[in-house]
Amino acid sequence: MATDIRGNFQNNRRREAHAVTCAVPFVLESADLREGKKQTELANGDYTVLTLPAGVIVTGANLIVEDDAVFDGAGSKLGFKIGGVEAVASTAVDAAGLTKGTAASFPLLITTEQDVVATAVVAGTGTTGTAKLVLEYVDYNRATMSYIGAE
Repeated sequence: MATDIRGNFQNNRRREAHAVTCAVPFVLESADLREGKKQTELANGDYTVLTLPAGVIVTGANLIVEDDAVFDGAGSKLGFKIGGVEAVASTAVDAAGLTKGTAASFPLLITTEQDVVATAVVAGTGTTGTAKLVLEYVDYNRATMSYIGAE
């Protein structure tokens, strides 16, 4: 008979599943007419949108564009990497839709803090739209006070 260690080492404590949304708006900062400052708009380049904690397993990612023409111009794209690993391939963001994360990357083990970086390619003039990245992950290091099998 197997030795019972179900109550030891936090074996029966639940782990929480989480989802977090990262927003990438075209307008990064509004204009300030009092100070004569123009609005800051998304440009070609990399943007850190989130830092994931250590001890998580990323199970999925989805890019959501809610409005048509978030960025005008057919060449506008967004891609996302987690700690240098592609999570969502560079995807057109000029039409509404949902893009599933790059399947080969998941599940993705995060043992140290990792930045989530968006890479933008902006073509044409922008709008006020926002693209969103939804990340799903399980925090395997931290457990709740809820127990499996507890009544």
